Amino acid sequence: MKTKPRIRKCSLCHTYTMALEHHNTQTSIAHPPIFKPNDRLSEYRVIVLHGNDNKEKERD
Repeated sequence: MKTKPRIRKCSLCHTYTMALEHHNTQTSIAHPPIFKPNDRLSEYRVIVLHGNDNKEKERD
């Protein structure tokens, strides 16, 4: 099964493209992750992305 082409974004010039490389650098996927209100692991993803500082601030 073939996947649909996805819109990608160049990190250097911030243009949107469908190519995997632009300006000889890898492009990233421009779509946001899927939001699920009952996601049990979202707390851990926030820690990985933003560090443990946010979790300590919430406890204070």
